[in-house]
Amino acid sequence: MRLPAPALIALLFIPASCLESEVEVQTEVSVDGSLSRTVRITSLEDGTAADHPEDLTFLNTGWSAQGQKAGHTHIQAWFPSAKEADAGIAFGSGGSKSASKTTFVKQDWFFFERFQYEEAWSPGVTADGIHEALDEVALVISEVVSETFVQHFGNDFEGYLLHQRLQTDLRRMMSEFAFLAWKEITSKNPQEDRFFKRTSPVMRRYGLNVQPKWFAQGLNGSLSYQPEIMMAVSDWIGKDMRPVQKDGRQSVIPDMQSFLFDGLFEELFMQQLENHFAGEEGFDDWAQEVWDSISGPFGPSRADALSFHFQVEMPGDLLKTDGWIGNGPKTFLKIPGDDFYPSGQKMRCESVQWKPAISLGGHVAYIERSNRTALALMSILGDGPSGSPQKQILEVLKECEQVHSLEPLVLALEEGVWNATPLYEKAEELLNWLEGERG
Repeated sequence: MRLPAPALIALLFIPASCLESEVEVQTEVSVDGSLSRTVRITSLEDGTAADHPEDLTFLNTGWSAQGQKAGHTHIQAWFPSAKEADAGIAFGSGGSKSASKTTFVKQDWFFFERFQYEEAWSPGVTADGIHEALDEVALVISEVVSETFVQHFGNDFEGYLLHQRLQTDLRRMMSEFAFLAWKEITSKNPQEDRFFKRTSPVMRRYGLNVQPKWFAQGLNGSLSYQPEIMMAVSDWIGKDMRPVQKDGRQSVIPDMQSFLFDGLFEELFMQQLENHFAGEEGFDDWAQEVWDSISGPFGPSRADALSFHFQVEMPGDLLKTDGWIGNGPKTFLKIPGDDFYPSGQKMRCESVQWKPAISLGGHVAYIERSNRTALALMSILGDGPSGSPQKQILEVLKECEQVHSLEPLVLALEEGVWNATPLYEKAEELLNWLEGERG
């Protein structure tokens, strides 16, 4: 089996591969929102050119090959708008493939144009999908355990309290276990002892009285607490091996410790697991599908190493960025592939491009065309829908430009059209700023 049945909650740990691939995505953004994008992929194994990862797919969406040789692929595309842009590649298989989405927003701030860019990569999985898959694992475990007990103890087990609990609260307990196991596996520094410290309170909440130190000793190679663990589990299971509806007969409690820990339960469980999925192949297919829903292309099942290097060149002057600042209006960001899991990654940046000199009359103080000035004007003129400038104030500024005077702005304030509104304060602040009162 590709996935070991006794470890259904933890699923699997994939051994690391020596294959290392770097994906470089360069995007040049034009003033009109069109994009020119170049993608280069380099794959090495032990320092030697190697085939790209098996789950890498090249998208047939207008990309053209610019060069290809062993371990290296170079593709390029032009998109008329960000909405139509993609990354040219995807990782993953089936319904668990990565995807990219690009957005570009252009705003007119009268003195300059503001450009906002975002490139987002989804990891091929969703939080809801992960939870659903973990719940399905818990469901299958509870069903197979019930089937195992029915096989050994007969159909009377279906009337026992344990059977009822396996369909209700113990199934919820297994879901909690599965979630905690997933959290630990996907942490940057997974630790088994921490997992047991987190799960021990869960076990006690459902009536299984265990101590974290019992498991910690086991992890250190000591079997000193093994009898306590076996007895606690056996007593916990055994107390519910009784009919829900009493019929006057005396319940016969089997030797639960021997059944659970001497190998018989594991043997029967494996048989029922195969029967549940109509054979080993059926289990393999189900387990792989569940694991893909949990891990996706960037999760803990990935054996090789991926890294992404994003570079964006914006029009005008770079104003803000999530990444590092390069030469001119360029920004870049390097992200390891496993950092895309489980929520994806984004790269955001924005720039401004000043318009030719605008005449508002002789009373306007000198306006330095800098990022600091742009940020000040955005603070004064902002708070419109989606972070846009206040449209009404921009209209008045256009009137000022037509008459080469601040008189329209002064009149708007004197006439009281914006009295008792945030626009009045903004217009007043703008007038003072234009006349030179700048903090």
